[in-house]
Amino acid sequence: MNLRPHRSYRIGGYTFDADNLLLTRSKVRVKAELKPLMILRALVEARGGVVPEEVLLQSTWPDKPFIAPNSLSVAISKLRRIFGKRRILNIPRRGYQLVAPSLRAIAVSQAQLESRGRLSTRAPIQTTKLESDNLAASTPSAPNMVPNEHRFRLVIFDLDGTLFRGLDYSWRLVWKYLGYDDQIRRRAMQRYLLRKTSYQEWCDYCCLKFVEKGLRRADFKKIVAPVRLTKNFHPAIGALRRAGLVLALISGGIDVFLSRKIPDAEELFDYIFINKFVFRQNGLLEKVVATPFDFAGKREGAQQICRERGFRLEQTVLVGEGLNDVDVAEAVGLRIAYAPRSQRLREMADVVIRKNDLSLILPHILRG
Repeated sequence: MNLRPHRSYRIGGYTFDADNLLLTRSKVRVKAELKPLMILRALVEARGGVVPEEVLLQSTWPDKPFIAPNSLSVAISKLRRIFGKRRILNIPRRGYQLVAPSLRAIAVSQAQLESRGRLSTRAPIQTTKLESDNLAASTPSAPNMVPNEHRFRLVIFDLDGTLFRGLDYSWRLVWKYLGYDDQIRRRAMQRYLLRKTSYQEWCDYCCLKFVEKGLRRADFKKIVAPVRLTKNFHPAIGALRRAGLVLALISGGIDVFLSRKIPDAEELFDYIFINKFVFRQNGLLEKVVATPFDFAGKREGAQQICRERGFRLEQTVLVGEGLNDVDVAEAVGLRIAYAPRSQRLREMADVVIRKNDLSLILPHILRG
């Protein structure tokens, strides 16, 4: 019997074929996308070591000159839905680490390799959270997932003014906290809207002004204080997840607001596109990595997700409220204006919800 090098691994109750990027449990293939499995391979082969973010990015997206700022975190989030959040740790300023005390390499015979093509096709395991409370568990049970039999497959949420209440624009709160006249911000944004500057240049200008005032990560505790989550956020998101829908957050807001107000966002959303604030070790702001998916870019973000998932834009729902949601709203199958500020979005919406209650979107999305 020919044995191949140790490129297959046992992770708790799972077997991971690192060469063929195949994850199984009880000989049943676990449904997982290519990029998360490529990251899992790097983490597994580090044998408990910390893998730097730049290594994961280079090994997973070797041919891409531009990678969306949150591509890595989204892929990590998908792995955490399978193995549990405590299995894959983010080590600040160092990278990611797989915590798997029972991890071991296994030898695989040629016959076993050939049998991989005959894996059971019964109900692929689609997990949301496994082993998150007990790292020692070797055979965790997968939660029951309801097959998606609804008309819609993807729901895209705006953040500022939609899921976040008590503000219209997160950037404005930062400018205000630092004591700037709002006209400075408005003039800079107007230059972008007139296409005199790029979106990254708008973010760079904001960063420059914020650095001049010595903005620190710690300042955001006060900055985000007025912000609150929309009513029934977690119950509504939970209902959509149980129904099997893919959830995306596409926002021109700021990632620090998200991490402070929705710390479990990576567990709730399949995709998160948002501007990323990068801080130095001393806590001072260093730079802003702009999302490519704001304003007209929101439609591009929706298209990217649909291509990856095999969906059509007509199977997509938008839940938004502002001017930067208009472009993507023109392309999707269901437009829900949620307490909208934009008159144009309100006029083009299929559904207008004026109350602050996210559960009110459910009948329109889950009606079949």
